[in-house]
Amino acid sequence: MNRNHTNGDGTGVSWAVKRKGIGSGHNFVGTDFVPDFCRYTSQKGYRFFFLGSEPGVAEAARKNLESLVPDVVVAGEQHGYFDEDQSAKIIEIINSTRSDILLVAMGNPKQEQWIARHLDRLNVPVCIGVGALFDYLSGRVTRAPRWMLDLGLEWVFRLLLEPERMWKRYLIGNLKFILRNL
Repeated sequence: MNRNHTNGDGTGVSWAVKRKGIGSGHNFVGTDFVPDFCRYTSQKGYRFFFLGSEPGVAEAARKNLESLVPDVVVAGEQHGYFDEDQSAKIIEIINSTRSDILLVAMGNPKQEQWIARHLDRLNVPVCIGVGALFDYLSGRVTRAPRWMLDLGLEWVFRLLLEPERMWKRYLIGNLKFILRNL
């Protein structure tokens, strides 16, 4: 493993790896990466499946991505508001599309836990947790201004947009993270 490079998604992760001397601390944000990744993989003929977010959001994200990347193939989409006992049926649908890449937008850690629980039954070579990507791609949620992104303050913007939902994650979670990494 190359310990001189890391792809942390989140300002806190970037800060921690830089502080520990592991790498540059670059904030690798999936929202910026995925459209470029789709451009590259569409040239290879890879097929995507979008799983997550509220009903209708994954479909809107697909439509907007197709306007940005005309050659992308999104073989299917499914909202993320389902009971765990429906997972087997959803996995059948995903597998039937013969997708190469599954993007799961359920928020951290739920998306990673869902992928881990079902990875052995998914016939998809690549599964990636993408957080709020579909919300951003669909236009449902606005990204922070470029200056805030450049300063690592996207979390502040999200907290201001959704204080009831994000306060615990960013105020308590960030404080705990900082204290653990001092």
